[in-house]
Amino acid sequence: MPAIAVNQRVVQGALSQVPYGHSIGTDNCSIGVGMIARMSDGSSWCAHFNCSLPGTLDQLAAIQAATFSTLSGALRSAPLSLDACTGGQLKGGTAAIWAGIQQYFNQAKNRSSTLTDIKTGCNGIYADRTKGVRCLGAAEHLSGHPAPSNSKATVPPPLQGFDTDSVLDEKMVLEFVSRHYGFCLRYLSHEDNANKGDLSADEALLIRQHGLGLMPVQHVRFYPWSPTGALGKEYGQYAVAHAQTVGIPHGVSVWMDLENVNIKSAAQAVIDYCNAWFLAVKDAGYSPGLYVGANSGLSGEQLYQLPFQAYWKSISSVPDIPGRGYQMVQSIPPKAVSSKLPIAIDSNYATTDNKGGYPQLWPALLPS
Repeated sequence: MPAIAVNQRVVQGALSQVPYGHSIGTDNCSIGVGMIARMSDGSSWCAHFNCSLPGTLDQLAAIQAATFSTLSGALRSAPLSLDACTGGQLKGGTAAIWAGIQQYFNQAKNRSSTLTDIKTGCNGIYADRTKGVRCLGAAEHLSGHPAPSNSKATVPPPLQGFDTDSVLDEKMVLEFVSRHYGFCLRYLSHEDNANKGDLSADEALLIRQHGLGLMPVQHVRFYPWSPTGALGKEYGQYAVAHAQTVGIPHGVSVWMDLENVNIKSAAQAVIDYCNAWFLAVKDAGYSPGLYVGANSGLSGEQLYQLPFQAYWKSISSVPDIPGRGYQMVQSIPPKAVSSKLPIAIDSNYATTDNKGGYPQLWPALLPS
């Protein structure tokens, strides 16, 4: 059997994405290339690339061993064993699987045409240079490239999340985790005092303890409202104050909701509002993001010219962000799904935009 060359860029690329919440792989325990790292602290996480391309068990084992060895060395952790997640006998094509995995993490062109069979499963894992393996949550079963128009950025598996205006309890969080959601977005007040349904420190801890990543988004005023620079500074400061009260650490994405703007408002007034909000949040150490909703008052080019580097596309018909695109895309969950959920939500997929940017999640906590 020919030797399997280990592509160091697979590991290096994955590790470089750690601060941005990117997953290395998924745990689906089905046909594909996977590894289970049993860490010295007793935790056990599985990285699994679920591919439809088949291969022999011997070839698969060799690829797994090479991937495991390289990853464990780069992490400087103490894995104790390696298990194969094959799900059954495989036949031929292992070279194509490995080439696909290499290409997935490399900055390669035309990946959308060559990776149509790579799928993600559940329980996305995260690598950390000093803490071993960290688990944020889960990814929906998806097929194909998450950003087919993006031929340059290194794109991780897309992660499914949701946003909701409802307070989450333990049962709700566990229900969403069981349905392969990996993160959620909860609301902060645009006023001095938090409202009853806004995100609290206790809820944030509960969410993260039970397996979901977290990001906050600030409420927006009802239509019609008129943005100004002074109001943007005020609301940005409120977003910071409430985020700090919740305990959200520096570097996490804090999202501004831009919608319901009075049609009589001048574009420059909206720009002034956005700029002032951005500065207030950025100066506090957070990563400002912009949710583009209906009646935002700005064109795609005007949105792109703002200082924001992270954009979230709403369900509404909104302009694209030229040259950058979106880091999150919102959608309405199918009725077959929403009817079984405990609360009303909008679904969201987090992925890499055209410049390589990715939402900055507050990761779920490691189980003790």
